[in-house]
Amino acid sequence: MLTKEKRKIFLVDTLPMILAGAGILIFSMLNKQHPVKTLPTLISLAVMLLAARANRYSYLLGAMNVLLYTVGYFMEGLVFSIVSAIFISFPMQMWTFFNWKRHTTGRQVHFKRLNPRQWALSLGGLGVLWGGCMLFLRPLFASAAHPGLDALMFVIDIISTLLTALVFVESQYIKAAGTLVYLVMWGAIVLEHPENANYLIIGFYNVWRVFQCAIVWTKQAKLEKQNA
Repeated sequence: MLTKEKRKIFLVDTLPMILAGAGILIFSMLNKQHPVKTLPTLISLAVMLLAARANRYSYLLGAMNVLLYTVGYFMEGLVFSIVSAIFISFPMQMWTFFNWKRHTTGRQVHFKRLNPRQWALSLGGLGVLWGGCMLFLRPLFASAAHPGLDALMFVIDIISTLLTALVFVESQYIKAAGTLVYLVMWGAIVLEHPENANYLIIGFYNVWRVFQCAIVWTKQAKLEKQNA
C-alpha cells in the first residue's frame, strides 16, 4: 500500500506526466506529426518536473531541448519564438544552470524575492520590450504567425528567464502569465493545424508545473527566511 507521501508524489508528479505523455504520443501518431516536433515536447515533461523540484539540472536539459523546439517553431513560422529560443532561452538556461550552483547548498536553492521597485522595473521592462517589438520589429516579420502573441511570449520569456537565472521566486509568477499566453497562441494554431495538438497538451502541462514551481519556490523562500 502506498504511503500518504507516495500517493501525493504519484498524483502531483507522476500521473500528470503519464497523462501528458500519453496524450502527446496519441495525437502525434494520429496526425502523423514529424518526430522532430514530438520529441522536444516529451523531453519537456521531465524538464518541467525537475524545475518544479528546484533542481538546477532542469536548465541544462532544457537548454539542449530548446534546440529541438527551434525546429518546430521554424516549421510553424514563429519568428519571435525562434529568435527567443536561440538567442535568449538557450544561453540563459545555460547561465541559470551554472549560476544556480553559486546559490545552492547541497540540494537547497537559496531563492530571493523581488522588492516593489524591482517588480516595477520587471513589469515596466516587459511592457517596453513588447511595445518595441510590435513597433519596430513587426514589419520585419510580417509573415510570422500570430505576431502579437508570439512577440508577447518572446518578451515574457526574456524577463522570466532572467529572473529565474537570478534566483527570484517571482520569475515563476511572470512565467505563469506566459503559459496562459502560450495556450491562447497554440490554441489558435491548433484550430488551423490540428496535427500540432501536442503543443497544446504540453501547454496545459506547463501551466500545472509552473504554478507548482511558484508554490514550491515560495514556500521554500518563506521557510528559509523563517530559519534565518
